Amino acid sequence: MSFSPQMIIIVTVCFLSAAAFILYLLYRRSALQRLAAIPGEIVICEERDVAVVEKRIRYYRYGRCLARLTDRRIVIAQKLPLSTIGYLLRFVIDYHASKPGIDLAAMIKKGYVPAGVRPQQVTVTPEGSGASVTIDIRDSGGKTSRVLSFATRRAGEYQRIFSGEK
Repeated sequence: MSFSPQMIIIVTVCFLSAAAFILYLLYRRSALQRLAAIPGEIVICEERDVAVVEKRIRYYRYGRCLARLTDRRIVIAQKLPLSTIGYLLRFVIDYHASKPGIDLAAMIKKGYVPAGVRPQQVTVTPEGSGASVTIDIRDSGGKTSRVLSFATRRAGEYQRIFSGEK
């Protein structure tokens, strides 16, 4: 039994379309505009076009990100390629977490990394007119799981939140 080239192309297109649709259904909740605000949460500052570097086993660089600092968490979302306003959540970091670490079940369910850190795990280092922010995300055993870092022009806001809690 032989298949014609047209039949192979049709089957391939159908398979890729089905896979794309499934990914859309799974990760549509990870859009930035769908992230619910915590009651009473105040946005302190927000920056666009931030480059975020993640160090795990290897280095990963997320370009054109949005970094939002609120009074309870840091939200990092990456710009969607073919969208003028769409952002996809990468990390939602609660820096007042009672239990630091990454919730793997929630990560698979939500499509982004929900993490909890203690305030002393966030380091703000002045660099010129801005600062470098480094977030040390640890697993439940206390070992470093991943490290996020990015440069910010809003050094004062980050230093006000994290410098007095070391």
